Amino acid sequence: MRELLSLVFMAPILLMNACKTMEDSALPKVVAGAAAKADAAAPSGLVMVGSGPLYLVGEGGDVYEAELLKAGSDPLALYADDRRVTGERVYSLVTEPLSLADLRGKVKTFKAAMYRGPQGRGGAPLMSGVTVKLRRVVLRADGGGARARYFLFGSGGELFALRAAPGALRVDSVQVTAGVPSEAVAAKIRAGIYVDVVGELEEGGDADGQVQVGAERYGVTLHARDEVYRWSL
Repeated sequence: MRELLSLVFMAPILLMNACKTMEDSALPKVVAGAAAKADAAAPSGLVMVGSGPLYLVGEGGDVYEAELLKAGSDPLALYADDRRVTGERVYSLVTEPLSLADLRGKVKTFKAAMYRGPQGRGGAPLMSGVTVKLRRVVLRADGGGARARYFLFGSGGELFALRAAPGALRVDSVQVTAGVPSEAVAAKIRAGIYVDVVGELEEGGDADGQVQVGAERYGVTLHARDEVYRWSL
């Protein structure tokens, strides 16, 4: 009788535990479904840097060389004029629904709206219906790493260093102040190259690093002019 009473008393508790176990086992499926939905096609934000050529930096750290087109208008001229007049450093594009796989794959042309400032954080709309043509993928990000590793890209007087670290992603405007021994190395830097930096590159400061060109490694010194943009991941 005592065992029967104990079983009757414990039955509701056992039932509650069983339900909790069922809920917990279903949770990974829900999370996975949400992650898959987030990776599906959605409007993408791309930060614009440089002008000749124009570069687009995605939130995941991918970098593209691109051109902007619109019938009867010149989006790139509007962007360049607005930069000169306002002194704004950050401009952005909000695309039609695209996934990261789209941008890395077959999609080379898409529609977007151009904003002064980071869209979604007070950015001002400048032009809609802009056609964006991706000319090349400059960098396909690998998620960063523990080392102070920067990706250097740009041309002319506008060079940029992209730093992808755990939890953050930032773009700095930089100069190479020493250590470019030949035009071949300079051309490689303009095309996009990784720089292994000793320490951190701080705004207004210098940092020594090395670049790999073929079988050779060269020492370079970077000067950080200012931070253009930062994402928290």
